[in-house]
Amino acid sequence: MKKMMKKLFLVLLIFISFTTISAQTQDEQPAVETETKQSFFDRLDFFFCLTPSIYLNTKSKASSAPSPVFYPLYIGLDYSINSFISVQPSLRIYMNYFLCDGTNALPAEIENRTALAYSFFLNLPANFNVLKLNKSKLNLSAGLGILIRFATLANNVNETDYGATGSAKDDVKFINEWFYQKARFLYLTGGIDYIYSITDTIKLGPEFFIAIPLGSLFSEFSLQEMLFSLGLKIMF
Repeated sequence: MKKMMKKLFLVLLIFISFTTISAQTQDEQPAVETETKQSFFDRLDFFFCLTPSIYLNTKSKASSAPSPVFYPLYIGLDYSINSFISVQPSLRIYMNYFLCDGTNALPAEIENRTALAYSFFLNLPANFNVLKLNKSKLNLSAGLGILIRFATLANNVNETDYGATGSAKDDVKFINEWFYQKARFLYLTGGIDYIYSITDTIKLGPEFFIAIPLGSLFSEFSLQEMLFSLGLKIMF
């Protein structure tokens, strides 16, 4: 009986020792880190900009207006692919007065206007985070822009009024055709912004934007109709 008790005690001691060693081994194993997957909406930010813009006019100022300043409705969204790159499509909506000089559609002052052009500038850039600090980041962007425009007779201008191509109505037709000739609707875009996080959801900072007209550049070796702006971007 005594021998049996000794054997049972020995088996129990071995079992307890094995269980303790196994538990210690499991505790020493490094914890496996689990990444939290972000949903589509977690990666998405909306933004709008308060940004005066300039439409560059390199043609004769004797027959057209100086480079006009306009204030577009500017909205967009930012979708993060990773911590370095995002896509940032945006839309600028604005209006400008135009006239026809017989060869080109040019920006016009209100006294000499023939047409009012409604413009929709769609920008499709990639955005690169080149510097990230505690609550701020510096981004560079590059992409393509498409300028969709259509013109109508301006207020107080009649179809039968004098025009460079015959009548005001003919000038408006010429302007609408001119907008899409020689790929004048296609732009190369670039930009830089510095964004500071006010809270987890609200960020803002200055943005500089430039759009180079590929149609004018290749057909005339000119920067006619180049767009650039400097303003405040607000993200949420």
